Amino acid sequence: MKHSATLGTLAIPLTLVMATALAEDIDPPPYRGAPGSTTQEWDFVTPGEEYGLYPRPDGTSGITQNPFGPGEGHVGVGAAGGWVAGGPGDGGTWYGIEQADFWVLNYPDAPWDTWKELRLQVTFFDPHDEMPPEVQVFGGEMLFELVGGYVQPLGDNWFVLVADYTVEPNPESETVVLWSPYGDDPQYGISEVVIDTICIPEPSAMLLLAAGAGLALLRRRKEN
Repeated sequence: MKHSATLGTLAIPLTLVMATALAEDIDPPPYRGAPGSTTQEWDFVTPGEEYGLYPRPDGTSGITQNPFGPGEGHVGVGAAGGWVAGGPGDGGTWYGIEQADFWVLNYPDAPWDTWKELRLQVTFFDPHDEMPPEVQVFGGEMLFELVGGYVQPLGDNWFVLVADYTVEPNPESETVVLWSPYGDDPQYGISEVVIDTICIPEPSAMLLLAAGAGLALLRRRKEN
């Protein structure tokens, strides 16, 4: 069964913070750095090697880590949009986005009975309200289910969307797609995207469990 993962219509609780709190990686998941996890951060430090293309994450905080490959991002904007240096943190900002796509590599042969959890953080600028980008997350042809999220204000019309998704069985890669809630409004922008994922259970842990069960069975046979 497919579930809608569009956040434009989700009632999202708000958490007030001081306007000076401009750290954009505001809510790392508890599984970051654990076995089976990946982290990717795009800060849009440059306009991209081609227009809007980022063949690898370009995060400035050094949190990016993925043993399966670097991932890729692409930002498409309308005629009045474009990239500018600056934002609430290090890096640049894309305004007037029509669609932004971020691709993350993962376990190529994960066991069928594992699942994927994904946390998305998007720093966005909205001079009109506090509407986060609309989002869909895919694993191959499977649509991830949205399981929770909120928007945190940073001040001066900057906000961070934090959203959690899950899908089962575990896909080999994930694609996160963002749209502006206002079409290609040239005033609406995104300045950072952070994507964390984890495979549950972690395949090597499953192999250890299976090996342990095999040894226990062999021991019982010898005892008999």
